[in-house]
Amino acid sequence: MEQCTASGSTGTVSGTASGSTGTVSGTASVSTGTVSGTASGSTGTVSGTASVSTGTVSGTASGITSRGSVGLHPVDAEVSRLFAPYINNPVRSRRQFRRVHTNTHSTYTHTFCCLGLKETTTVPTRVTKEHLQRVGLGEKRLSFRGNQGSSQEFMEFIFISFPKLRDAGGFELMRISGTTRSRHLVVVPCPNEGYTVRYLKDPSTMINHATVYIRPLQRNLSLDHELNEGQVDDQTGPLMPCLNCGEEFPFSQIRQHSKDCSSELQGERENENERESQSAAVPRIILTSAAASSQPPVVDLVMEENLETGSVEAISSGISLSRSTVRADAWITEPDPAKAVQLFTQSTLEAHKDTDNLNFTLSLRDSLVERNRAIITFYKRPKVQWSNPLQCKLTGDAAIGEGVNRYVLSTVMENLQNGFLLEEETGVKTLLFEGEQDHLVPSTSRVLLESDFFVIAGRIIGHTFLNDGPRLAGLSPAIVHVLFGGEHETAPISVSDCVDQDVRDVIRLLEGTQELSEDQKSMVLSVSLPWDLPGVTSENRWWLREKILLYAVLGRTTKQVKQIKRGLKDTGVLELFSSRPDTVPILFPRATETEITSQMILDKIIWPRGDDVDEDILTLEDQCRVLGFLRKFIETGSSEVLKSLLSFWTGWDVLPPSLDVEIVDCDLPQSSTCFLTLKISKNTANYEDFHRDLMASISSAYSGFGQI
Repeated sequence: MEQCTASGSTGTVSGTASGSTGTVSGTASVSTGTVSGTASGSTGTVSGTASVSTGTVSGTASGITSRGSVGLHPVDAEVSRLFAPYINNPVRSRRQFRRVHTNTHSTYTHTFCCLGLKETTTVPTRVTKEHLQRVGLGEKRLSFRGNQGSSQEFMEFIFISFPKLRDAGGFELMRISGTTRSRHLVVVPCPNEGYTVRYLKDPSTMINHATVYIRPLQRNLSLDHELNEGQVDDQTGPLMPCLNCGEEFPFSQIRQHSKDCSSELQGERENENERESQSAAVPRIILTSAAASSQPPVVDLVMEENLETGSVEAISSGISLSRSTVRADAWITEPDPAKAVQLFTQSTLEAHKDTDNLNFTLSLRDSLVERNRAIITFYKRPKVQWSNPLQCKLTGDAAIGEGVNRYVLSTVMENLQNGFLLEEETGVKTLLFEGEQDHLVPSTSRVLLESDFFVIAGRIIGHTFLNDGPRLAGLSPAIVHVLFGGEHETAPISVSDCVDQDVRDVIRLLEGTQELSEDQKSMVLSVSLPWDLPGVTSENRWWLREKILLYAVLGRTTKQVKQIKRGLKDTGVLELFSSRPDTVPILFPRATETEITSQMILDKIIWPRGDDVDEDILTLEDQCRVLGFLRKFIETGSSEVLKSLLSFWTGWDVLPPSLDVEIVDCDLPQSSTCFLTLKISKNTANYEDFHRDLMASISSAYSGFGQI
């Protein structure tokens, strides 16, 4: 062991110890003092004390160099040693972690979805989004880099991202209203200076991270796939030869071409024999109509030959002989709602035309209760493809053809509209929809809800729609609004939508301005309390009225509406009306729109002409007399009588494109519903007898066709 002591203005102590144990210690009591020592062996300790402004002790033990502040614990000394480069060289540390600031533009990244139609008010479905993306629209993740306060830069940025918007006459931004599960879109108000990124980031717009929808302002966008000049679509696949015509088409187009080519080839083969038998002139062929019976019916057709193409076209009352294949997504881009509905139903039925028939049998020998239960049983079946070809049969009646289908679907919709008779003892019908005309709402019966009756209602509505049948008329606009994704708060509710008379009385009380008595307040409380609403005060009077009305109409029918939606989804029509809100009035028309007037029927009738009359069978005077009786019957009939006449004439109360009349030798008027032909007797001498006979025939329509 060695000890050293140094004193003075400057002092240095050093020592060396060798052996199994080595200790070096030193003391410096000067302004600057340094103590160093070295110990070699199994154990080495270096210690030192400096009572000066600066003191450093260093040492090496067992071959390991250690350095630390004087008087520190060995662990602290080791930590100091490890971080010495950062402590002793602070300039280097700051330089190493100095942040680099660059002068760049701020970036705004967000998801935008460009819509194609200017009337769109709901979030597009998955199929619609895929179609929009194929034509350069749809969802895109965009990054804006520029002046966030400039509306011109933002507009140009949107036009560059979606070039088709330049022809739309402007655009407006939309966001989802309400919860994230909502499909209803509302317009984001446009400030005076126009849309800017800074405005979109403002919390008052309530956009946050939600998708921003861009809707054309004045003109619908073209939804056709367009390629720029010189651009080649590189996703068409290799060329494939057509097995029918031998021509080559891209892989992405060969499937559709094969369908079109097969249909055209089949149509040409079927028309080839007809063209050979046709003369150069345009003939008019009137074939005799047959009643709906077991014999093969013959339809009244007017055949015209197109001399330019040599093809034969058939013009018939509501019968289309076109074999052209409809594109599955053509309804998306069709601007006319009625035409879009027609394209949708045609494409849906075309896709399932080769599948198994959907057989529906009603027995005319059963009672009315048993028939109604058979209808419910048929539409309650799970996992049914409702777009398959419908084949209806009436047990106990030999009638066949489309007329039977129309009769059955008309019966089904009539029961849905006016109620099902399920108990013969009481004779009371079970109503699924209650209320005033044009304000019908689903029944709040728990039994109907738990029995999935409203799923049945949705399937009936969708199935009859696919088969061009009658519609459910008069449904409340508020129910329709919520059914296709609208929010409760934005639904067009009126007092007429409320079925409960007690609730109506309370709403009328709250609408007034006079102070309510204690009895009136108790009356309000008896309605509001079970629905977890407070009593009425002078401050919450109007608010309470709105809440009571909202719950009475929509709150109590939420589950029923969900079941109807399920039924529509099962039939495959929900996609159409969710994507095209402008087609909803076609599915749920107003009751006034379904009323039948005499002029509507007269405009559809194709009256027999004088040159078509065989004088040996019917004189011209008899023809004019009988047709005059029919015209008078139609002109003087009420709306209900005309609906019954139309149902007897065609099978349901839906107006077809045309109606035919035939004068025959019979006792009572007859009809051929398959071919939309009314047959009246030539033997009627006066209007009273004609009216009596026709009403007798109409009143028997509910029992079938009478073909025993």
